[in-house]
Amino acid sequence: MATPIWGIEGVALGTSGAPVADSLAAVVQTIEGNIAPTEHIVKFGGDLWFVSAAGDDAHDGESPGTAFLTWQNAIDTAAAGDAITVMQGAYDEAVTINKVGLEIWCEIGTTLTNSGAGAAVVTISANSCRLRGELVITPGAGDTGVHVTANAVVIEMVNTVTGAVGFRLAGVGAKITDSGSFQPTTTAFWIEGDRTRVFDCRTTGASTATRGFWINNGADFARLENCESTGHGTAGFDIATGSTYYVVADSRSGAGDGDRVDDGELGLWSNFSERLETEFHEEIYPVSDGAGTAGDPIAISNATTDDAAGTRDDENYWGDTAIVIPPAALIMPWWSQGIYIAATTATDIQQFQCLYTRPAYSSAQDGGNDWDHTEVDLTVADGTIFEADDLVWITGNDLPAGEIQKVVSIAGAVVTVVSEIRASGGLGLRYDYDTDDSANTMFLVYRVTDRRFHATNGEYSASGAREHSRYLWETPRRIMPNGAMIMRMLNATDAGVSSFDVRAIYME
Repeated sequence: MATPIWGIEGVALGTSGAPVADSLAAVVQTIEGNIAPTEHIVKFGGDLWFVSAAGDDAHDGESPGTAFLTWQNAIDTAAAGDAITVMQGAYDEAVTINKVGLEIWCEIGTTLTNSGAGAAVVTISANSCRLRGELVITPGAGDTGVHVTANAVVIEMVNTVTGAVGFRLAGVGAKITDSGSFQPTTTAFWIEGDRTRVFDCRTTGASTATRGFWINNGADFARLENCESTGHGTAGFDIATGSTYYVVADSRSGAGDGDRVDDGELGLWSNFSERLETEFHEEIYPVSDGAGTAGDPIAISNATTDDAAGTRDDENYWGDTAIVIPPAALIMPWWSQGIYIAATTATDIQQFQCLYTRPAYSSAQDGGNDWDHTEVDLTVADGTIFEADDLVWITGNDLPAGEIQKVVSIAGAVVTVVSEIRASGGLGLRYDYDTDDSANTMFLVYRVTDRRFHATNGEYSASGAREHSRYLWETPRRIMPNGAMIMRMLNATDAGVSSFDVRAIYME
């Protein structure tokens, strides 16, 4: 009986009496039966082209040895869905990627410069393209590194140095990962397209008047994750008015960055960290500088007045508005920490309310009716800012402290209001604002559905006049540059005129 000859993992090579060739054939057949055929391996579907700094555009570009010299010649030769390998070297040209699905892969050590100023170094104008590799792009002064105008573009491991803008992402659904923009003179990552995703990117600014990551032009659903900025004096992270549903996650703003700007809506800052430029300290407003600048506290009263009927102080309602920190008094972002209160009326229970403005949510008077006593229909430049049931602050040169009104409805640019209470009864404005229409402004200060526009409320009472208290909010309130703080008091005891003096505690 023949003795089997055993091979790897129990595969019989044959028998001692069989020819060796037959045994080897059996092994090959067994191995081939256990390995997937090579035709099942997914291959790149397009043609492959090559670019080399030592190439020639007269070549066919089909191999490293017959590579083209310029990127643009390779792009013009390629078809949609092809791929181009750019070999290590220095290139000087402006490139337009205009074939759908085209992929460009750069070897490490590849640089691209556009010495002919006046255009982006790379413009991606076709959908679903990819630019990948350890590529360094140097735009000319005032120019952009990469300008994306198409949709679903992917950029990976690309870095820009100097120039005005590093990456301008205007197409929908762009994705940029592991990339950097260093020393731009205006903006590192300029995000204009909806659903843009920026992951693991970093930037260092060149001057104080620059931005790091800027979501602008009403871009929605943007996501920035694990991104870092330093040296951008305007702001490391800046969300402009009109942007919605953005997420900034696990990101950091460091030395030299201006405070983050968040003028968008419905955004989320998750695990975001900022480095304080100076040691933590508190300020108060108003404050005297010891050299003639007045710093008297602000008087807050429960009395309500208007242009017709004088003062009422015998009901349970909010009193006149008082400005604690005027608009444009603090030109950088600041934090409302709390207030100092000094009693001027004893024994009364005094409820107070602090309201804040965001300059981006204000609109000036614009035509229509004069903003006069008892008027209810107020025409503004942009009525879309406001919603029914909002509280708005009306202010102007006639009465800077202004008044709080409640919005009833909006019809285009016409905002219809009703006062919460008027000394003479009735509806509409308490005062005339008709001396200088150009100064009249309506600010959104409270919206029940939006926490950015909620009030800070509290209660105070004292047994004697001049008693003094310090209130610190449990969570400081972040206020945008040029934002104002206004206050009013509620007569909670219906016991006549009640008042106190106040100063704001804040930190820049």
